[in-house]
Amino acid sequence: MGNFEKLSGQDNLKNIFVNAASWIALVLLLVVCVIVRPEFRNPQTLLMIAKQVTIVGIIALGMTFVIAGGGIDLSVGSLFAFSGVSALLVLKDLQEAGMALAWSEGGVFLIVTVVALLVGALGGALNGLLVAVCKIPPFIATLGTLSIFRSLALHFAESGTLPLRNVINGTATPGISELAAPMIGKYEVTAVVFVVLTAICWVLMKYTAFGRHVCAVGANEKVAKFAGINTGTVKLLTYTLTGLLVGAGVVLFLGQLESVPNNAGNLYELDAIAAVVIGGTAMSGGKANVWGTLAGALILGLIFAFLNFTGTAPALKGLVQGVIILLSVLIQGFAFMLNRKRA
Repeated sequence: MGNFEKLSGQDNLKNIFVNAASWIALVLLLVVCVIVRPEFRNPQTLLMIAKQVTIVGIIALGMTFVIAGGGIDLSVGSLFAFSGVSALLVLKDLQEAGMALAWSEGGVFLIVTVVALLVGALGGALNGLLVAVCKIPPFIATLGTLSIFRSLALHFAESGTLPLRNVINGTATPGISELAAPMIGKYEVTAVVFVVLTAICWVLMKYTAFGRHVCAVGANEKVAKFAGINTGTVKLLTYTLTGLLVGAGVVLFLGQLESVPNNAGNLYELDAIAAVVIGGTAMSGGKANVWGTLAGALILGLIFAFLNFTGTAPALKGLVQGVIILLSVLIQGFAFMLNRKRA
């Protein structure tokens, strides 16, 4: 009995360490950055990094559910661009139609938010239907929608930058100043939203039946079916949730830039996947670490900021990103083999 209790205590400590590994890595990386580069000693630099990773981090939260459920979503960057373009085009059409709400600052915020969330959720649902109903492998399904969403975004934006502040009849559209406000106290608005959404997703994953079903489907879909879980519905909801979070990222993006450039969302899918993997969510499915995803996004932000401060060529960002993803997956595989051998 004593040996069993001792073994259980060791397992609990191991689980705590595994779940906190990304945060430990983040702290160590931050210490190194502060020692090596004086720029990181300025709190404004750290706030800027937090602000820069927020949008990709929010998308990564949705990707955490998809990957934990045994899937993958390569279309999030293209869906991001399509949602942003759709929101601005709908706003412009409503303004041209003479709707008074579309000319007020609060109205602009409301319309952009509703359209971006709706288009994002519908795009995610389309991915879910292709995977869950049509039985298309997630990689193939989202690779196809990646091309579709990006093509539609470029077509409707006429391959250019679509501004929020359109001028119609000599009157300029108001911006979204409540989202563009630089600070709330000492914290960036977007960073606060990121943390709040992370907490919501953590509760959803850890304390709801949906979260448990996601991990069950990712661990073994056949066993989940035998347990009475509607695996198709779970997959559909994970992709829809991801699309909804893509839409939330679009709103924050427009609050910062008030435009949708033609390269909006480019390679966001790789950034999101990297943040999820670094955070400790298993690429094979069945295990999720939502707070780890937040840490993973911050780690990426620190690394890219360090590269910028050291004058590293921007073209090498992809190299570093790829190496990080591969190393994270290799470490996960090594840990899995050790656990299996021990069992």
